[in-house]
Amino acid sequence: LGDKDSDAFKKGLAVLLDCQIKMDQCLNKFGEDSQIPFDPYFDTKIPDIREALVGYSSVLDKDSQRDAERLGRLMLIARYNVLQNPAYASTGKKITNAKQAQVFLRRDDDVSKSELTEAMQDYLRNSRKLLSMVGL
Repeated sequence: LGDKDSDAFKKGLAVLLDCQIKMDQCLNKFGEDSQIPFDPYFDTKIPDIREALVGYSSVLDKDSQRDAERLGRLMLIARYNVLQNPAYASTGKKITNAKQAQVFLRRDDDVSKSELTEAMQDYLRNSRKLLSMVGL
């Protein structure tokens, strides 16, 4: 391993841990109430996660970097699968039209629940594998 005291690694690790914690919290709360607002759990932007992945990977050897890149891509795909799901919408906002009402009701649909849950689980599984590469 490279320099685990580098700013790039520390910053990347902090962002990745924060995203993992928030995803875990969102998954747990979503299991209890499918109408929770997702926005607080997805406030980190994709470019910031990409930058965090680069910083995190900077301490790994070449072979491990390739594995980390693959896991990072899988994490981002899973995150996109949540964000692009038609049922992803903040329920913290007042419903003012029929389209918003459809999104709100879609979260109670078993298929949508399953898709969202699976995507969050995929993110967490790959995030945990990635973080385990440096002993976390």
